[in-house]
Amino acid sequence: MEVTNGNRAINIWQKLTGIPSEFTMENRVFNYTCVISFVILIYGMAFNVFLGIYPYFFILLATIIIMSALYYYSRVKKRYQTGIQIYATVAYGILISNYFYDSGINGPTMCMFFLVFHLLVAIGKPKDYVLWIFLNSFIAIGLLVFEYFYPDYITDAYKNKTDRFIDTGVSYIAALTFTFAITRYLRKSYNQEHALAEKRASDIQHQNEQIKEKNAELELINDEKNKLFSIVSHDLKSPIDSLTGYLEIMSSDLLSNDERRMIESELLEKTKYASEMLANMLTWARTQMNGVKVTLANVDLNAIIDESLTSKTSITSKKQILLTKGTDKPAVALCDYEMTRIILRNLVNNSIKFTRENGTITISAQRVDSEIILSVKDTGVGI
Repeated sequence: MEVTNGNRAINIWQKLTGIPSEFTMENRVFNYTCVISFVILIYGMAFNVFLGIYPYFFILLATIIIMSALYYYSRVKKRYQTGIQIYATVAYGILISNYFYDSGINGPTMCMFFLVFHLLVAIGKPKDYVLWIFLNSFIAIGLLVFEYFYPDYITDAYKNKTDRFIDTGVSYIAALTFTFAITRYLRKSYNQEHALAEKRASDIQHQNEQIKEKNAELELINDEKNKLFSIVSHDLKSPIDSLTGYLEIMSSDLLSNDERRMIESELLEKTKYASEMLANMLTWARTQMNGVKVTLANVDLNAIIDESLTSKTSITSKKQILLTKGTDKPAVALCDYEMTRIILRNLVNNSIKFTRENGTITISAQRVDSEIILSVKDTGVGI
């Protein structure tokens, strides 16, 4: 129940002064000042009735009406800057009237001058501080000088010494309470703004770090892409140039049947190589766009090896390379079938490419403890 009542009080107070996400701190402070001023003015009206100072009662009533209009424009219209100027005018007008009707220097008005100055500094802009200092000092000192030379214009509002002490003491307590409330609200608002600013700075720093990480990833991906394109362009240039040359030679009538068959065979080999290169590039492109998706299953590695042996036999026989299977023992492994097939195909292609005539390439899958090692061994020159 206490938590509910506390939350309810906070919600009501925020409705009166403004929600921090919708109002600036200065705007909320001005609304807060207006609300507190209502309390002080009502208190002052009741106290002046108690002391029998009726003219000042009607002045305070008129002030409440003006303050209500200022609060409306600040809370509803969010136009508080003009309200500060009007607030200062009204406040100093009340102080001047109070000085004349409430015993001048013998009353509590001078204490109120300090309170109004504190409020204007709290809700105003720093550029206006000089104005408030000058205005406050000019009016207060002017009233003291006026009373010094024309004391008869000052009304002694107190019936006796007790009323004077009561009025002074109560006014002091009211000013002290008002000053404490405004200062505490300012400090609380500043702490909230500071915490919010720190959170925003932390969020921005976190976002910057994420952006840096993404940029680093993008740069890495871009470098990999450039390297891949460089490799692909280099590897495709050779077979394409060969295809062009073979086609130009075949278009002539100078070839014998044996030479034509040999060129056709070479042309077929180059075409298969280029096709496999494009297949690898498309596979890489799909992984870049869709991400690497691994589908694990129990795969018979011997079946993949047999497929490679069958598809590469024609090429290896022409280069007089012996392509063999290392073992026929069962080899079932948990892996991605398509990835394993592509990796093995690329390894065999590289072995064929760098193995000289009469060389040997051996593909094997051997179990070692709980693992299966899939290897491609050749007698080539190496990388």
